[in-house]
Amino acid sequence: MRRKEPLFASHTDRVGNSYSNVSASNALTQANLQSTWLTYTTTNNRDERGEVISLTPDVMLIPPSLRFTAQVILQTTLIPGSQDNDINTMKAIVDPQEWSYLTDTDCWFLGQRKMGLMATARESVSLDFWQDEETLDYYARIFTRFGGCVTNWRFWYASNLPTS
Repeated sequence: MRRKEPLFASHTDRVGNSYSNVSASNALTQANLQSTWLTYTTTNNRDERGEVISLTPDVMLIPPSLRFTAQVILQTTLIPGSQDNDINTMKAIVDPQEWSYLTDTDCWFLGQRKMGLMATARESVSLDFWQDEETLDYYARIFTRFGGCVTNWRFWYASNLPTS
């Protein structure tokens, strides 16, 4: 029997180890992105038996309000805001994807494309057209069913999620 639990929460594996894929207060900064990256790739990279697996995020999902912050962190050659001449090791480490449906202005997500989430088409689209013989108006009816589910929480990490 599968356990039902939230996607972004603390999780346990079958041998008792505990993991988390959410940080409540983790604003998008260079240091926080590095910390989240390391948690994703070196702490949460365990399967249900506690054995090491390969996890590497390739996308950062952001709301439109974080566009410029993400560009500074991910697209500059030198460390942003630093007087030193150190290279920016976070440059192009993930691809920022802006999604206008994220209405919270400061939440952001690290993830791996096409992993951990699944969309299902339960019924194909059916179209039905007809004309009302009295008014000569045309009508259309469209019916479909679809759904989605989480297949593995390890592929996504949330930062700065609202608490309510």
